Amino acid sequence: MEREHERSGEGLQVLVFGVGEEEYCVEVEKVRSVIDLIDITRMPRAPKFVKGIINLRGQIVAVLDLAERLKLPPCKPGPKPRIAVIESGDVVVGVVVDSPEVLSLTVEEIEPPPELLMREGDFNIIKGVAKTEDRLFVMLDTERLLSAEEREDLGELAGTEGGKIRRGIRRREGFGHFCGGGWEHAPDYTHRGRRTLHEDDD
Repeated sequence: MEREHERSGEGLQVLVFGVGEEEYCVEVEKVRSVIDLIDITRMPRAPKFVKGIINLRGQIVAVLDLAERLKLPPCKPGPKPRIAVIESGDVVVGVVVDSPEVLSLTVEEIEPPPELLMREGDFNIIKGVAKTEDRLFVMLDTERLLSAEEREDLGELAGTEGGKIRRGIRRREGFGHFCGGGWEHAPDYTHRGRRTLHEDDD
């Protein structure tokens, strides 16, 4: 596996979060916003991995059960639940996560996924394994979080335009300053490459 994580000397920024007892991460550039956990409207006949939909500033967004998608045991929301709104192909979806924070990783801290996992078939959303001095978390490939058919179905579930990425407003100016999709929370502090989201912001 090629090291596609190589960027500038600053390394790679990831959003780290909990799902059940484990920690996972995705690249910050794939995250549209992080919001407080709000009511999720269940949809009849939706796939098992879809919790329901939310209204995000007038945009209908499907919310996924990440534990179900990762084939983990069912788990309850953690002590600091949030909804991370991320891009998967041309669809925007939400995932319920716990205690999200932004970390900066170096290339040396990211390893390819174990070869055994790569043999599990086409549906493999494990992009790599990130490790720091005292933590280990699995990096997810948001582009493979959904199949092409599932993206199409979720686009229809959310409405023709609701779940699709509106490219014209997608402009990033750094964490906490993303216009048009907007991070709901600016970083609370920075320490050794770590940025934690405010707990009580409106």
